[in-house]
Amino acid sequence: MDNAKHVQIGLQMYSLKHLAEKDLVKTLMDVKKIGYSTIELVAYYTFKPSTIRTIAKRLGLQIPSVHVAIPVYDEQKIEKEFERLAKLVLETGSHYIVVPWLPIRETLKQHELQFLQHLLNSMVKITEQQKLQLVLHNFSREFDKSVDDQDQEEDCFVLDKLLEPFDEQQIQLELDFSDLYLAGLNPFEIYERYEARTPFVHLRTITRGRKDCLLEHGEIDYRKHLTSMTNLESKVLYIEQQSHTGKTMEDAEKNFQYITQLLQEERQNQAQSQFLYAQPSVKGSLL
Repeated sequence: MDNAKHVQIGLQMYSLKHLAEKDLVKTLMDVKKIGYSTIELVAYYTFKPSTIRTIAKRLGLQIPSVHVAIPVYDEQKIEKEFERLAKLVLETGSHYIVVPWLPIRETLKQHELQFLQHLLNSMVKITEQQKLQLVLHNFSREFDKSVDDQDQEEDCFVLDKLLEPFDEQQIQLELDFSDLYLAGLNPFEIYERYEARTPFVHLRTITRGRKDCLLEHGEIDYRKHLTSMTNLESKVLYIEQQSHTGKTMEDAEKNFQYITQLLQEERQNQAQSQFLYAQPSVKGSLL
C-alpha cells in the first residue's frame, strides 16, 4: 500500500490567527520553514487576495481552499455577498470555496431543511459560474439523526438530507475530525463513508475537557488510524489547533512533526515489507 506517499500536509490559518493579524508575511515565512506545503485561508487580513497569492507563491506555499464567512440569516443579501466572496477567492488562485458552517438547529424542521437546500443550490450555481468548487465544512449538528422531530433511518444524518439534491461534484466536504468526535462519532469511519466527496480533512483533536490540544496528546488516535485512511495521497490534510497552552507557532511545528513522523513510519514499514517479500526462500540444508 502506497497510502503514505506524497501526502499534502497543510495548515489551517485559524491556528495562527493572532500571529497572522500582526504580521502575515513573517507568519507565512515561518510556516514554510516548518515544512508545510499548503495553507487554508480564513481571512485576507490587511492584504488584497491577489497580494496574498503572490506572497504565497514566492514562498512556495499553495492555497487550495479558502473559508468564507456568509450572512446565512439574510436571504436577500446572501447571494450577492456570496458572489462577491467567490470573486475574492478566485484572486487567491484557489479552486475551492469553503462554507464553514450552516445554521442547523438541534431539531431541524422540514421547512428549515428546505431553506438550507435552497441556499446551497444558490451557492452551487454561483460557484459553477465562477468555475469554483463548493465545499461544506462540518460542525456536529450535520450529524444529528432527526429532521422535523421524525426519526430517520438509523444510518441517515442531517447531512445526508442536506446533500440529497446534489451530486458529489456539486458539493464536496471538508471533514473536521474534532467536530465529528464531539458528535459522538468515529472520525475515521465517517471519513470512509464520505471519502469520495472529501478533498480536505481538518486534523484536530481535543482533551477530555473539550479543548483543542496537540495532535499527539488528544482523544483521537491518529497513530493507530491515520495511515489506513483510503486515498490519503489525494487529500490535503490541514492541521488545525484553535487553542494553545504554549506558543502557537511552536504548536504548529510540533503537530507537523508528529504527522510527518507517522507518515514516515508507515513508509518505512511498507519498504521493509516489500524487502522481506522480495527475498528468495532458501530450500534444503547447508549441512
